[in-house]
Amino acid sequence: MIGFSLVLIDFIFDDLSQLTLSDVLKRLVLNFDDFASIIGSVIFLFLKVILISYGIKLVKNSQRIILIEIHNSQIKYRKSPESRYDVFHFYNSLESLEFSKIKNVSLVNDFFYKNMIKIMTSQETLFLTGVQVLSLSEKEEIVKIIRSKIIPKTSLSIPE
Repeated sequence: MIGFSLVLIDFIFDDLSQLTLSDVLKRLVLNFDDFASIIGSVIFLFLKVILISYGIKLVKNSQRIILIEIHNSQIKYRKSPESRYDVFHFYNSLESLEFSKIKNVSLVNDFFYKNMIKIMTSQETLFLTGVQVLSLSEKEEIVKIIRSKIIPKTSLSIPE
């Protein structure tokens, strides 16, 4: 900014009637380091704005992920990101989980998770992303379908 103001002051104190385009270009070339710093800072400012807006777009698109696919023996899901601001995990890959490994499925509504589907296994607890775009009745229906496919361990034992 200082370089730009020095070039501007230099032009102000000259006789504007004798000023030509070649004089302007000579002064910009003579003060090239100042001119280059001006152009460089403007370019980096635009790059910052572009990258930040692209990150915001990714955060908004991550809320519109297709939720899950339910098959006969497994469900396919996406793990929720650890944070909305985690740059490297906006869009997690599709994973699968066997119904036999699921302990419990519920709809969670607390301070951190608003109407999110929670699947509990013996090793971990999974929160499914993309449920923000579904209505509450659709979420409850998904939970019922998954619960109906979970085979209770007590029904597997044959009484004698």
